[in-house]
Amino acid sequence: MASSLTLTTLRLAPLLSSTCTLLFAHDQHFFLTLFNRPETRKQSTNLIPTYFRLFFRQGVVIVLGFITISTATAIANLYTSPANLRANGTYGWYAAGGLLSFAHLAYVPFVAPHVQTLVDAKEDTNPNDVLDSWLTVNFRRFLTTDLGAWIAFGVAALGSVRAV
Repeated sequence: MASSLTLTTLRLAPLLSSTCTLLFAHDQHFFLTLFNRPETRKQSTNLIPTYFRLFFRQGVVIVLGFITISTATAIANLYTSPANLRANGTYGWYAAGGLLSFAHLAYVPFVAPHVQTLVDAKEDTNPNDVLDSWLTVNFRRFLTTDLGAWIAFGVAALGSVRAV
């Protein structure tokens, strides 16, 4: 049997990593929408492709890291004392959080075309319009998978840490 501290850490890990995912998604939305505000939109047109190319290259690694940690620790929780999780009603919450974390990747087909267009930076496309489209999909993902996973892991952690 795992020690109480180890088990508590495992129970909290998905909540912590999904908090990072949620904050990163929120920050992406906040900072990238600044490019498309009326007072900056025209000046940012030439900057967006280069900025997004650099931003996305590092950002995708960070996001995939957090998703992997959230999903893996959710699975680890499901296999560590599952009877206890079922008894305190948190098994389903860890499962839901893990599925929602992984479901973040279901948005790839909707995000990838916008990313590719921004990275390619062809003259016949308006980077601001493409960024607007990407931000719309990103915000939907934030509200569904990222926020959903965070809520599920929050409920799971509250119920299971009390029981440790």
